[in-house]
This record gives sequence, structure tokens and C-alpha cells, in this order.
Amino acid sequence: MLLLSPSRWWILLVQASLNAIFSLTIFLFQDQASPLVVWVFGIMAVLNGLIGGGAAVRERHFLQHWWLNIIIAVINLGMGVFILWYNQFVRGVSLGFLSVFIGIQALFQGSMGFGVSLEMNNKLKIQGAFLFYGILSTAGGILVLAVPYALTLDLLNLIAIYALLAGIGQALDSLRLKRMVH
Repeated sequence: MLLLSPSRWWILLVQASLNAIFSLTIFLFQDQASPLVVWVFGIMAVLNGLIGGGAAVRERHFLQHWWLNIIIAVINLGMGVFILWYNQFVRGVSLGFLSVFIGIQALFQGSMGFGVSLEMNNKLKIQGAFLFYGILSTAGGILVLAVPYALTLDLLNLIAIYALLAGIGQALDSLRLKRMVH
């Protein structure tokens, strides 16, 4: 989750939409979930990396620790490119293999949520939202990494619920930022 100036509220809304698409893909296509979920997650990670990296560079004058957003963007971009490449050219990516990446991504984003909430010190009146996101992401990451290769339909549904809740949180934060602009 990115910390952004209020004028860039729409970036969180785009990321929320990507999370919703990923979540809906899992819910709607569970019987053929494996290849589709891998592709959607890979594309989502690449887009999040590109959007996050661009936003971080633009926000470097607003944020004291803007480089943390660059780290998350590079992780997302690298993860997405690796998954898409590995899936296409080496061998298909299993859901268990993918869940390791989802867990790592959730842990990094959770630690960012904690860090951002501490740095904000209620600066933008959404410190609690970042803290909630940090807790949700960290718990989700730990859960997925605890049993990565025992990925069942239930765990896949939990990943979808996590993506949906994260997307809702990002959408709400984007609307709060938009209200600050207008």
C-alpha cells in the first residue's frame, strides 16, 4: 500500500480495482483457477509495480521515506515478471508455488502498512486504515506461508477474501484522499 499525496488518490483506486479483479477471478473460475489465477496475479503484480514505482518517484518530495515505495514496487514488478516468465517458458506455475509469492508480497505490504501508519502520526487522518491494512496483510502472509503447498480451495478462497478486503481498504483510502483535494 502506497502513501500518497491527496492529489494522487486515483492510484489507490486503480490498485483497489486490480485486487478486486484478482479476487473475482478466484471466486468465479475456481474449477479452472490455476492457470487463470497465475496469469491474473502476474499481470496484477507487474501493473502494481509499474504504478507504484511511478507514484513513488512522483511523490518523492511529499514523502520522507519515498524509497520504501520504490522497494515494494520493485518487488511487485520482479515478482510479476518472474511468475509470468516462469509460467510461460520454464513450466506451469502451481498454485502452491504462487501462494509462496502471495505470502511474501503480503508480508512486505503488511510491514509497509505498519511503517506508514507509524510514520504518518495521523498526518492525513487515515493512520488507522494503514494500521488495519498492515495487520491484515501480515496475518494473511503468515497464514499463506504456513501452508504454501497445502493450497486447497479453502485457502484459495481466503486469498481471494484477503485481496477483496485489501481492495476495499484501498478504495476507501482513495476516497478519503479525494475528499482532501476537493
